[in-house]
Amino acid sequence: ELRRLIERMFQGAPFHYAPRFALGIEYKRALIDMSLERSELGRFMQTSLPRHIGVLSAFLDKFHIFDIVLDVSEVERDPSSPPVIAIVAPGIAKQSPAWKILAGVCGQFHWALITAPVGPAPASATAAAAPGTPTLPSGGMP
Repeated sequence: ELRRLIERMFQGAPFHYAPRFALGIEYKRALIDMSLERSELGRFMQTSLPRHIGVLSAFLDKFHIFDIVLDVSEVERDPSSPPVIAIVAPGIAKQSPAWKILAGVCGQFHWALITAPVGPAPASATAAAAPGTPTLPSGGMP
């Protein structure tokens, strides 16, 4: 169900996905090193995460656009209401068109949202890359 929601939100953008499991506390620690909007990150750090979480990372080419953080401790699953805790989007700048889409969906489902700050693309998207490696345009994903 999440894949269809993502495809509707981003109108068929050619994402590829990397699912993994993580410890909630370790995932939070890793967020500190990402280029994320600080006030959103601060609020999220106060949210308790389950011990074990699922993380579905979405990429465009080699660029990390967002993670969907899932509560995998739920025993009974309802496909129409996925156990999403948050969307962490280091590849989407706050106030961008993509942010507006995510903010609307997260608000509707009461999911937390953490994005890149307003302004230039996150360092991970614009850092010097190997010759011939593309970089995201300024501002991350539109």
